[in-house]
Amino acid sequence: MDSDSRFEILADLEKLEKEIHSLEKVYLELQEAESNSPRKTLSNPRSCLICAEDKPAHDFPARKITPDCQHEPQVCSRDLQTWIASEMEDKGWDKIACPECNEPLKHSDVQALALKVTFERYETLATRALLSSDSNFVWCLKTDCGSGQIHESGRDGPIFTCVECKTKICITHARAWHEGETCQQFDRRMNANKRDGNEAATTRLIERTTRTCPGKPGQPCGWHIEKSEGCDHMTCSRCGGEFCYECLAFYEPIRKHGNYLHRRNCKYHSDNLPRPSD
Repeated sequence: MDSDSRFEILADLEKLEKEIHSLEKVYLELQEAESNSPRKTLSNPRSCLICAEDKPAHDFPARKITPDCQHEPQVCSRDLQTWIASEMEDKGWDKIACPECNEPLKHSDVQALALKVTFERYETLATRALLSSDSNFVWCLKTDCGSGQIHESGRDGPIFTCVECKTKICITHARAWHEGETCQQFDRRMNANKRDGNEAATTRLIERTTRTCPGKPGQPCGWHIEKSEGCDHMTCSRCGGEFCYECLAFYEPIRKHGNYLHRRNCKYHSDNLPRPSD
């Protein structure tokens, strides 16, 4: 190898060493900048009382749960939505309370804090309760209708005609109108049928497809109720009594004291409900 070639190789090596040194300097500067940069942390973290997770402030309601609460929310928005839905189904639409201080939630609180589907269910239950408080308000018994109206003539006018679906209902017997018969004639025919074999078949059908309303504590009802869909919390259209469709337990004591007042073999009894995993 001649001297010129050796000189060129040495020049290339010197240039390469300078480039490596320059890259090392850039790398060290980047490492130093990263070590001096502030770490990302949660902004004003809070611990949720239900899920026990530390979460940023924006994961919590921006307002008090109710205007009467004397504390800032310590339950995250997601768990509060679940709480409201659970309280409504377990205790009733008008028994929803703050999970921290037990202050009752009003309409505006549920609207602001609950999921949309929960609030729609809340409004439906509240409206039905308000309408049902009128003794002359009657719900249509046709299963796919769901309408209702004021029946001005009350019990004195036994024929109720639904303005929505035009179904005729007998107020006295809480069933489809017995066309061509007065209530007295219908009663006589039904009493006569009890001597027929058809009555036994009808009774078996009713027992298989319905539950007998237990009424209210101290006020038995005996009305047959058929459930086509929905939850097992039933309200009798005849007496207004609320009971569990599975075990016929009264709902008012359950609201006050808990699910252990369902019958022990009922799937809603406290001992039969799924328990959270350890």
